Formats: sequence, C-alpha cells, structure tokens
Amino acid sequence: MVRRKVLFLTNIPSPYKIDYLNELGKYCDLKVVFEKSADSSRPDSWKNSIRGDLDFEYTVLNGLSIDAKFYGDDQGYAPDDKAFSPSVIKHINRKYDVIIVGNPCTPTGIIAILYMQMKKIAYCIQSEGGFPGSGKDLKKN
Repeated sequence: MVRRKVLFLTNIPSPYKIDYLNELGKYCDLKVVFEKSADSSRPDSWKNSIRGDLDFEYTVLNGLSIDAKFYGDDQGYAPDDKAFSPSVIKHINRKYDVIIVGNPCTPTGIIAILYMQMKKIAYCIQSEGGFPGSGKDLKKN
C-alpha cells in the first residue's frame, strides 16, 4: 500500500494538536508547517510541546505575530497564535497528495490559500474552535 504524502499547515504546536498530528502521521507521510513556535498568552506547558518520538516531520516558521485586534477581537482575550509568515509558500508544492490548511483565518493561512488558488493546487480546510463571521470582508470571514 502506498502511503499518501500530506502537508498540514497550522498556527502553533499546541499539545492537543501534537497528539492529533501524531495519530494522523501513523496513516500517511506527514509534513507539518507551523507558522510560529508558541502563543505567549498560553500556559508554559504549551511552550516546547514538540518532544518525544513524532510520527511526522515538521518546520516552524519565524512568523511575525499579528495583534488579535486586527481580527476585531475586543472581548479582552487576545491570543497570540496568529502570524504573518509569507515563507509558507516555499513549502507548498505539488509533491503532496493532500494539502490541509488548518489555519485558514490567519494571515499565513490566507496567503497559502490565495497562492494555491492562483497556482490551481488543490487543498482542504480543517478548522476547529472558530466562530463564524459576517463574511462581509477578509477580516470577518
């Protein structure tokens, strides 16, 4: 049986996400690209959560943090898990059978999606924990 080559784009290596990616990596050749290394608003236990034997390869980009207020988040909690990492483009190519965008609402995810649309590269979106927006502009989608 030929194992599928999968590229998974996501924001940060949170502990629960590492567990999820390890499980996924058992069924495919998985490469993960994180847009930044950590979210400074999370507990220390979330930092350096990539450890032990992994069932996937990974790269951590040096993303420029984006203020949550850019997204209209004025509810007090301002996560630092979104970044602008245009270097994500160099990781996207046609050698993957499947490309999954797990960060479709971050600047990095948006750059990746726009690039793949321009180059007619197929991709899937995986998302969790988001709230639907009005859909009236890029920031509210």
